[in-house]
Amino acid sequence: MKLAFIILNYNDYPSTSALLENIKDYQIIDLIVVVDNHSTDKSYQELLNWESEKIHLIRADENKGFASGLNLGCRYAKNVLGKCHLILSNADIVIGKEENIKELNDLIGKRNIEVLAPVITQKNDIFRGWKIPTIQAEILGNLPVIGKKIYQKKINYPESHYKGEISIVGTVSGCFFMITSTLLDKIGYFDENTFLYYEENILGSRLLKTKYQIAVANKITVFHNHSVSVDKSINTIKKYKALKKSQAYFCKEYLHATKFQLLLLNMTMKLTLLTLYIRNFEAKKKSH
Repeated sequence: MKLAFIILNYNDYPSTSALLENIKDYQIIDLIVVVDNHSTDKSYQELLNWESEKIHLIRADENKGFASGLNLGCRYAKNVLGKCHLILSNADIVIGKEENIKELNDLIGKRNIEVLAPVITQKNDIFRGWKIPTIQAEILGNLPVIGKKIYQKKINYPESHYKGEISIVGTVSGCFFMITSTLLDKIGYFDENTFLYYEENILGSRLLKTKYQIAVANKITVFHNHSVSVDKSINTIKKYKALKKSQAYFCKEYLHATKFQLLLLNMTMKLTLLTLYIRNFEAKKKSH
C-alpha cells in the first residue's frame, strides 16, 4: 500500500523544515504533502524551497483550523496516490528511524485497525492512547487545581493495558498517527467544526459504534516537541478559550450532554478561566 506523509504547518517553517530533512530520504514514503495552513509569516515562501517530485506544498486559502488543514492534505494525497495509508503529523515531530514508519505501515489495516499511532515521548513524559471521556469527566476536568488529575485518572488506561505489539484504545494523540484512506472515505473525513483541540476525541467517538478500531503500537516511539507551533502563535488565554470552545462542541454533539450538563460545564470552565486571569495579573505585577 502506498504511503503519504502529511505535515500541517502554521507559522513554523523551521520545525517543518527539520522534519522534512528527517524524512525526505525515507523510501517507504511515496509522497510528502506539506499543508501551509495560511501562515501569516514567511512560511509558505520558505517552504517553496523544499518542493520536489516527492515533496508537494499546498496552501489553504484561509486558516479554518486543524481538522480543515488535515482534510486538505488528505484529499490532495488521495488524489495523487489513490487508495493509500496516510501519516498525519505536526511539524514538531522527530522520527528516530525509517523502520518505525515501515512497522506502522505493516500493522495498520490488520484486525480492523484503521487508525494506528506510536508511543509519543514528550520531554520526560510518555503518551499513548486514552479512553473517550464521559461528560462527567469533562465537567470535573474543568475544576481549577484538581481537575486535571481527576480527568487523567478517568481517561487513562492502566500500564498493564499496554502489553504486546499493539493495544486497542479509545483514541490517540493527534500530533502523529496513521490512518487509512478507506476509513476517511467511510467517515467523511475529519469534523471541521472545531478550530483547534478535541479532534482526537471526536475521531474516537465516531468509530465507537463501528467495526473499525484505533490502536497504539507499543514498541514504536517518536518524539514530540510539544506546542512549539501553537505557543509561537497563540497566548495562554486564547489557547484556553479555543480549547473550551472545542470541548463544548464535543460534549454537545458527541457526548449528547443535557442543557444542565452544559451549564455545569460552562460554570467550571469559567472558574478555571478566572484562575488564569489571576495568574496573568500576578505575573505582570511581579515583572514590574
